[in-house]
Amino acid sequence: MTKDNKPVLSAEQKKEKNKEFLLNYALYFVLGLMILFIIIYDPSFLSVGNFWNILRF
Repeated sequence: MTKDNKPVLSAEQKKEKNKEFLLNYALYFVLGLMILFIIIYDPSFLSVGNFWNILRF
């Protein structure tokens, strides 16, 4: 344990923890990338009208 009472993780434990984080949040990461690509491809995606159309459903 360190002075702030956090356990010291080995390199293998850190690797496993990072892998678990990526698996848990992979869907959000992919969704974010898809939205980013859509915005780059069609900047009108960020229009106010489109935002209201999304909220209506």
